Amino acid sequence: MNVVNSGNSYQIYGNGLNVYKALPSQVYEVVFSQFTGFSLVQHDDLEVNEDKIYGSYNKRADKILKSFGATNRNLGVILSGIKGSGKSLFARMLSEKALKANIPVIIVSDYVPGIANFISSINQEVMVLFDEFEKIFSKNKDRDPQEELLSLFDGIDNGKKLFIITCNEVYRLNDYYLNRPGRFHYHFIFSYPSIEEVTEYVNDKLLPEYKHNIPHIIRFATRTNVTYDILRAIVFDLNLGYNFVDTILDLNIEREKNQFYRIVIKLSNGVIIERTEEDIDFYSGRTFRFWGRDRQNGVDIHFEFIPSDAEFNEKNGSLTLDPTLVTMNPDDSDFEEDEDYVTYTNSISVASVSFIREKINNSNKYNINLI
Repeated sequence: MNVVNSGNSYQIYGNGLNVYKALPSQVYEVVFSQFTGFSLVQHDDLEVNEDKIYGSYNKRADKILKSFGATNRNLGVILSGIKGSGKSLFARMLSEKALKANIPVIIVSDYVPGIANFISSINQEVMVLFDEFEKIFSKNKDRDPQEELLSLFDGIDNGKKLFIITCNEVYRLNDYYLNRPGRFHYHFIFSYPSIEEVTEYVNDKLLPEYKHNIPHIIRFATRTNVTYDILRAIVFDLNLGYNFVDTILDLNIEREKNQFYRIVIKLSNGVIIERTEEDIDFYSGRTFRFWGRDRQNGVDIHFEFIPSDAEFNEKNGSLTLDPTLVTMNPDDSDFEEDEDYVTYTNSISVASVSFIREKINNSNKYNINLI
């Protein structure tokens, strides 16, 4: 029998009771009971089930832990980005490294009033992970949970803690979280893998007999925002022997969602014509049309091309189009004489065409240039 005394209260426990001065280095989850209040329960380790990590994950994780070890106060980190971009994988990696450094990891997966005070009462170095923070701690008509946590993140309590929050939609975070390095020292934005990372991934993961699909995957990645989740699904199906076209058509991939591009056309006279936030489907064989203006000569020009003719240019990292495949028709009403129109048409041509992919956030506050 074990008797634990707290104040005037005495609790009787069996022989399996262990009393620690500090939390052992393992993973916990915060739970709440209306009868016993808050407590921690042991959680399975957050393991990284990948044989190879791509990108700068290791470097960033080491940077966070080095900074946490060097500071004498709380350290906050925001991990933001679209779903499937690697935030959870990074959090798992960081958790593994924290445990090796003898830092317990606490997962907060639900909001209950008073949770900030409970976490504050843990008087030792711990890593506290809030996954999908903006969803779990969303504001309602009665209270703002994110505002309630400000004092926790500011480090008014006695313990030193590493706070990690992941979020998909940055604009749903409280304004007091962003641009406040005293509260959240780092903000790592997880975007889409680069073409180099896509190439490395598919080279590693595709079976030898299916590596002929690599050019198709790279071409697809230059036209559609792909995450590692999407790449993993594509490789999985291809390694089962399915062809690339059927794989893309059958997978749960929204090819046309938020696919915005900046069109950059350079004319032979050096004039640059740009169109921003154009929604282009590069798998379409239909003609794409738009008007641009040669401001140097005061001429409006009508351009036409077929999006599927575009190719990826490895030299500058953008989609490009053979200028001879672009039809340009100057507006004849901009010329006083017919011969002026003929002279302009014969002397001015399209020199180059490129497409720069843009990611437009729903809030219109955070635009990320992806190429």
